[in-house]
Amino acid sequence: MDDTNFKNIAVLESEIEARLLEAILEEKGIVFDMMSYGEVAYDGLFQFQKGWGVVRAAEKDEERIKLILADIRSPDAVTEPPPGLELDPKEEA
Repeated sequence: MDDTNFKNIAVLESEIEARLLEAILEEKGIVFDMMSYGEVAYDGLFQFQKGWGVVRAAEKDEERIKLILADIRSPDAVTEPPPGLELDPKEEA
């Protein structure tokens, strides 16, 4: 992947947010790269200061990615599992 024209789009708050965004961007065919600030040698020091990491992509996709991320972070975000991943009623109890 040639990411020479990529720029930092947004700081990600957690690994969960990063994985969710990753799945959505892949589904939409948006080319991107994610970089974690996690560093084994520093025991997560940079993640504590800067956030989980950053999503990078082409400038042309910046607005779409920011809208998707805003939707993920919204308190009104859909919290139901996608079709086919519903919990068995016995597992919910």
